[in-house]
Amino acid sequence: MRLLPLVVAAIAASAACTPRYGERRSDALDPLRPAFNAADRDHDENLTRAEVESGMAQLLPYFADIDTDGNGRISAGELRSWLEWQRVLRAPPPDVPRDR
Repeated sequence: MRLLPLVVAAIAASAACTPRYGERRSDALDPLRPAFNAADRDHDENLTRAEVESGMAQLLPYFADIDTDGNGRISAGELRSWLEWQRVLRAPPPDVPRDR
């Protein structure tokens, strides 16, 4: 019986953190989205090495780590995953300008 209040509290806390229908959940890429979009010159949601060099040069040393499928491009999903993994590792991501 002592466990029941804890379970109820956990469910209530979980419901409070869940976005409501139609609300967008923020993710790790949100703060860098303006810089990503500015660097993505052809608007294909991928950054080539040249686009990274000219628009998000701070990511260049990590290009191979972020490009997990090895196709020579960093997709928005790959960058998001890498940023989330950096958060998990508690290593700060490189200082990338957030506004362009």
